[in-house]
Amino acid sequence: MNTQTLWMSVMRLMVLLTPFVVMVVDGSCQDETPTITLSRTDAMALAIRNNIDLQVRAIDSSLAKTDIMTSRSIYNPALSASIDYSQTNVAGEDFGTENTSGALGLTQLLPTGATVSVSTRTGPTSAYSDPLYDYTDWATAIGITIYQPLLKNAGREATELGISQDTYAYEGSLEKFRDNVITTVYQVVTEYNRLYVLYQLLESRKEALQSAQRLLDEINAMPTSDTSHKIAVSNADYALSQRQTELIEAERQVNSKAALVRYLIGLEEKTHIIPLDPPSREEPLETEPEAIALALAERHDLKEMRIQLQSSELRERVSRKNLWPTLALSASGGYRGYAADGSFSDTTDQISDGNGRYWAAGLLFHLPIGNDLAESEYLRNKLRSEQLKKQISAAEWKVRDLIQDDNRSLISARLQLQSTAKSKILAEERVAQYQKNRRIGTATVKDLIDAENDLIYARNLELNAIENFAFQVARFWRDVGVLLERQNIRIDTTDPEQVTGTAHPNPDPGSENTISPATTPAVGTARSEIPAGPMVSHPLSRNERSAPSDSTTQTTEIVPETAAEPMNSAENRNEAAATMAGRTGTGLFTLHIGEYFSTELASAKKKVKQAGLVPVVTERQKREREVIRLLIGEYKDLHSANQALKSLKGTKSRGFILKNMAGGYDAFAGAFFTRHDAMVEQTRLAERGITLSLRKVSVALPTYLLTAGSFPSMDVASANAEKLKRQGFAIEIRQGDG
Repeated sequence: MNTQTLWMSVMRLMVLLTPFVVMVVDGSCQDETPTITLSRTDAMALAIRNNIDLQVRAIDSSLAKTDIMTSRSIYNPALSASIDYSQTNVAGEDFGTENTSGALGLTQLLPTGATVSVSTRTGPTSAYSDPLYDYTDWATAIGITIYQPLLKNAGREATELGISQDTYAYEGSLEKFRDNVITTVYQVVTEYNRLYVLYQLLESRKEALQSAQRLLDEINAMPTSDTSHKIAVSNADYALSQRQTELIEAERQVNSKAALVRYLIGLEEKTHIIPLDPPSREEPLETEPEAIALALAERHDLKEMRIQLQSSELRERVSRKNLWPTLALSASGGYRGYAADGSFSDTTDQISDGNGRYWAAGLLFHLPIGNDLAESEYLRNKLRSEQLKKQISAAEWKVRDLIQDDNRSLISARLQLQSTAKSKILAEERVAQYQKNRRIGTATVKDLIDAENDLIYARNLELNAIENFAFQVARFWRDVGVLLERQNIRIDTTDPEQVTGTAHPNPDPGSENTISPATTPAVGTARSEIPAGPMVSHPLSRNERSAPSDSTTQTTEIVPETAAEPMNSAENRNEAAATMAGRTGTGLFTLHIGEYFSTELASAKKKVKQAGLVPVVTERQKREREVIRLLIGEYKDLHSANQALKSLKGTKSRGFILKNMAGGYDAFAGAFFTRHDAMVEQTRLAERGITLSLRKVSVALPTYLLTAGSFPSMDVASANAEKLKRQGFAIEIRQGDG
């Protein structure tokens, strides 16, 4: 058997195995691995809820919060109690004394650095020389002592230095946590898009394999068997084997990427993930100057460095005060009662009558001769502050360069989109022409195979260009620091270890140019309040959230959202998977519950869950609805609108920004479906000095169809419908997906 014959036999064997390869790739073999269809928003939601690395980082913030509690313990009052007994005998004399005393005291540190002690002491003193001259005196005293530093160690900053340092460390951990959320979301978006493209490449490989098989069958069906026919068969066989290899490699890449996505979203069970959403082609609307300004204000690494600078400057101020000498005021006063050969009640009567007053006051001055330790500490803190300032300046410079480079990459990605789309069209036309030419005998099989390979290459290039553009946009938003806002993700500060979801804060989230701002905790100098820990509000599923805005801009403040049910447990993770799997409509009977706006959806879903069913949400067409917005003001630029939103800080109002028809920006404090609710909020904010005006608009809001179940029979569906009717729903049972 010569080499050519052996090679032909191998290729024909691979042709025979082709159906089995395709069955494995298509999953048509017996494979019990569950399959879920997953939107990109669902992937982000699951990752934020379940990602192990993110949960570890959340605990870091919880640990930092406990440090604040520890440092605040300096203000815990200290209670002391003692009892003493002593006896004295005079050598050579028949004389002695016995003394018994008990004391009770309470000491408290004040923010000024003062120490206040309140104490009382009482007890008898007995003396004896012989039985005829025994007597017992009783003494009682109650008083207060104050020690107040006046120079060194005086003031709130020095007293609460440890509290402030731990608070700054905690705020830094929040910013680091937010940065970890951004990193996780960025990874999910990137890997999800790549998985989608790999699936498309896999489909392309399948089509190419089928095309090669059809070509081979067509050639084999020809009656001639001359040399040119044998060459054509060889070329077709070679193309078929090559595309089989490419198909197997494409399937391996899909499985590897799916495993990474499962890890990112926290799915422990092996599951086939079918991505629903192609890479987004949404354009960032920020101009380069706007993007740079946002990055300098919103990047969490810059915020963390600025927090570190404030911490260092506080240490510098305190260490400068430590260069001063010690000067302290001490004062004490109170009442004493003394009863010669008396009792305890006699002494308390004297104190209650106001007799036996005493007081004392004095100044303590201490000047060290040589203060090298304090001077070196001050110099170190001063240099550290200068170093941080320069580091911030360098980081801001790098951020500007990074944003400019991202813009250049976006321009290149846009050009690649245009170029690859044109190349694909030309490649398709070329294949069609070669197919015609081969039928009339002016083109060979090899020419057609080469043209088809070029078409596959062009399609792959276009897919990669689409993915690359989405990647560049996500990287741009990540580098600007607004990736979470652009993905409708909110970070709150309530519980570091609770990663949970919230609905959109406004009743009109689907209106054009709606902006969803993000939490920015305030940063002060001397801290005495313990801020809350980070909570991440995940984006709702694709069918539960508003359509993405076509003109998104950025704000700097957000109100805390109402936490929904956490999904960290295995039970809830399975429920999420069941919800997504239920969207495929695999059953015969479905319970149609009704259509809802986004603000009404959460309550309805909760009732469905209480009935023991899994709610399934499908986005429907938008409907016009009247909305009352609370207008803060109209502004010419985004920065001014952002500043206006800062007036809502601490009010728990749900602010957002819209781009107006004149090219400016309108800042709003919220939106409501009823005029009554809007006026209640307007009155509440007016009491805080914030003047708002009502603006009535009609907006197109997305509606959502709420269904439940996919049941095999009408009886089962009816039994479950009764559960929902008891929750107040009017249920319609429909067969199939209708």
